[in-house]
Amino acid sequence: MATTEARPTRDGKTKHRVRVRLKGFPEISKTYETEAEARQFADGIEFAIRNGLYKPPSQAITRTVSELFERYRETVLPRKPASERKQRAQLALVERMLGDIPLAEVTAARIASLRAELLAGETQYGTPRSGSTANRYLALLSHVLSFAERELGWIETNPMRRVRKLKEPRGRVRRLTKPEVKDLLAACRASRNPNLHLAVLLAVSTGMRRGEILGLRREHVDRERKRVVLERTKNGDRRAVPLSGPAFDALKEKLSTPGQPQDLIFPGRVPDKPVDIHTAWTRVVKTVGLKDFRFHDLRHAAASFLLEASASLPQLSEILGHKSVQMIKRYGHLSESASAQVAPSCGPCRESRGPIAAPAQVPTYQMPLHGLIIGPLLSRRAGRGTVPAHARRRICRWVERVPRVLQGLRQGVPRGSLCLLVLAVMFHDALGVLGLSVLQPKGNAGRPVLVN
Repeated sequence: MATTEARPTRDGKTKHRVRVRLKGFPEISKTYETEAEARQFADGIEFAIRNGLYKPPSQAITRTVSELFERYRETVLPRKPASERKQRAQLALVERMLGDIPLAEVTAARIASLRAELLAGETQYGTPRSGSTANRYLALLSHVLSFAERELGWIETNPMRRVRKLKEPRGRVRRLTKPEVKDLLAACRASRNPNLHLAVLLAVSTGMRRGEILGLRREHVDRERKRVVLERTKNGDRRAVPLSGPAFDALKEKLSTPGQPQDLIFPGRVPDKPVDIHTAWTRVVKTVGLKDFRFHDLRHAAASFLLEASASLPQLSEILGHKSVQMIKRYGHLSESASAQVAPSCGPCRESRGPIAAPAQVPTYQMPLHGLIIGPLLSRRAGRGTVPAHARRRICRWVERVPRVLQGLRQGVPRGSLCLLVLAVMFHDALGVLGLSVLQPKGNAGRPVLVN
């Protein structure tokens, strides 16, 4: 059903607004100069709807960037408390650069132009914005557009899928040596900020992030088990961090003063807000003479010290709170001295040219796997006295991996390697069924051979 309404304007003229309402379709309205034009529009819309020819206008045309960002702030950001404050600032900058344009105009070309603007800009500290920082802005914009596509239905596809990310530099490898740690802690102890020394000591001893350290409360410290339980971390998981040595003693001394369990260990001037150590930290770094060093680099140093103390990769992952093996490798780069100790035991540097023996710490598995799966299959062929060449080559390749897998298991390779270990043991047991043995060949050949 269509209705028209005469509406006077400020200049004394009259315009006619027409409204078309049909069940199952959104209301359609438009304003014309004359009533005849309004009636003609209404008749055309009603005819198109009744004959199945009407296609409603796309939400991408009627919705704007500001509407989408406002909906994202109200709906999504409250579910991200750890990064809400930072991403609100990022959204404000991207919204200002894009402008209040329809979502249909947010194309791959427009986003590429935004990428160039971000890369040419500066950070809040007046330094040039890096490719990594620009990619963080683009990643947030991609999440916003995916929200509009999947949950709101305002756009058909996310244009960010056709935009390439900027090349990022390699991860920082700046770390402290032990003499530098002593000098840094001595300077922190002499600082006018009474909280700086304990914060830096915890960072270099446990690898906790600055936000995790400053957000500690008395109830998070378990003195009996000598650990800190972090309820809120960057990835949202609960994490327990062990304490020992000077870090535990200093924290225990800090907690000797009376206070409530919910009180912050590092309180600031504002109630229930942690202290700001940025100014004191910058002054101490300049005093010690450390170049290109940030507070987060203490986390790198802690990871390297833990690896030098024979911590395994799963233990390092649990302490630092990382789920990705790549991130563990990035944070846990070995020092040059530790690498020099490892180098003689691998590759061509090995003194012995014989087969690599399994470490003594690795338990021996006595499960007769060949009797369950592989044994019956291979024993038939062995009974006929024929083992094809391709089967010999395949078994050689698997047997060659046994020492490497066992060595990796000793060093704490994640659970995925257990599957390789089981498969390797299955092939190793299959050799016993076939009555074969592994011998190191003469010369420079790199593979073992099978002999009857």
